[in-house]
Amino acid sequence: MEFLSNAVGPGKETQIGVTAIDTYSAEALRLFKAENRECYFSNEINLDYHTEYSRSACIAECQSNMILQQCNCVPYYSPGIS
Repeated sequence: MEFLSNAVGPGKETQIGVTAIDTYSAEALRLFKAENRECYFSNEINLDYHTEYSRSACIAECQSNMILQQCNCVPYYSPGIS
């Protein structure tokens, strides 16, 4: 991974390019326990607020649940908030 660094001063504007990385798990990983591989297949776990499992959906729900437990509130953009 290449990192470039440029300072942007006050009153200036810049553009930043972002590249996404798609991650997937091979079927052969099902031989290992989910706890050991630290990831799930979509039929192995149900999320509370998302209909389909993804790592990012899981993280979002996890963060919201932790904030709710510790602060008794959640950010307005949290999943499940209507």
